[in-house]
Amino acid sequence: MSFRVLRICLAGVAAGLVAAVVMAVALGRHPAVLNAGPKTETVEYATGPIPAGTSLLQAQQLHLLGTEVVPAASLTRRAVRSLSASDEHQVLYGTVPAGRVILYNMLTWVGYVIAGGSFRT
Repeated sequence: MSFRVLRICLAGVAAGLVAAVVMAVALGRHPAVLNAGPKTETVEYATGPIPAGTSLLQAQQLHLLGTEVVPAASLTRRAVRSLSASDEHQVLYGTVPAGRVILYNMLTWVGYVIAGGSFRT
């Protein structure tokens, strides 16, 4: 009977040591890593209604574009994350309501003219 009690005690001590090692490793980690939340990304969004045919550069100059930090999991790959030199000259082919995230599939090149809801070159 005492041999059985000894084994149970040794198993408890071993479990306690394992728990202590795990806690020491976890507490030794950098606090920023332990408290890191979900990944976020910055995207461009319409701060006010942007009329069709407006280029991103014009929208930016008219203060109709803003940036917002959103969870990366809520984004599609088509979201405009920042304006590059090539993006500035693209135009919106439809009116964008205020608060809407700007997507690349909302844009077209300046060479296209919006006429009656369809494009012509």
